[in-house]
Amino acid sequence: MIGQRPRLELRQTQRLAMTPQLRQAIQILQMTNQELDRFVEAEMERNPLLHRAGDAPRGVLRRDAADRPLMDAAAADPSPALALREIDRPNTGVTLDFAHVLYADEMPAFAAALVARHARILGVHLNDGYGKWDNGLMVGAVHPIQTVELLVELERVGYDGAIYFDTFPDHSGLDPVAEARTNIEVVERLRAIAAGLVGHSDLRAAIARQDAPTAMRLVQAAMLG
Repeated sequence: MIGQRPRLELRQTQRLAMTPQLRQAIQILQMTNQELDRFVEAEMERNPLLHRAGDAPRGVLRRDAADRPLMDAAAADPSPALALREIDRPNTGVTLDFAHVLYADEMPAFAAALVARHARILGVHLNDGYGKWDNGLMVGAVHPIQTVELLVELERVGYDGAIYFDTFPDHSGLDPVAEARTNIEVVERLRAIAAGLVGHSDLRAAIARQDAPTAMRLVQAAMLG
């Protein structure tokens, strides 16, 4: 009969714990715009203290736009960047689409600064459109100053990744090769302007003292000559 004796064994196992916050962050990243809108509306119905960025809380009178702080009036939705920070994986990030940012009533340059600060920019889709219309127009067709502002911010944060042209020549019968060539030419000109504005000491000083007229004149001079 084989004798039995006590013995001590050590075993090491590893498992991934999905916290509720991480699970929700992953679900939000997979939502379409429509699904995200429905999700936000449902959360706002359940919690009366929630309100969309830029909107006054329910039951509170909204102040005049002139009385609101600049960053409050132009605040971009931080949820994608915060979700990515929660996930904390090196192969995740945000692709900025210029027209989509406008569609969301956000500022492209501010969105780029927010993402660069809290996550990482993986790509940039340059195009243009009329706000709530995802037109896919050629770069700078409607918002040239906002495009330069975005390129300035990308230069400041050191973005050196890919720039795509998410435009739709087929919708209007344009020659896609000619449109792509025009996009490249426009972006090269606007990037050269942005590079000159990044280190512009007079522009930095005007921004620091919130001197909008001077800043406008300097930007217009750089763009229009």
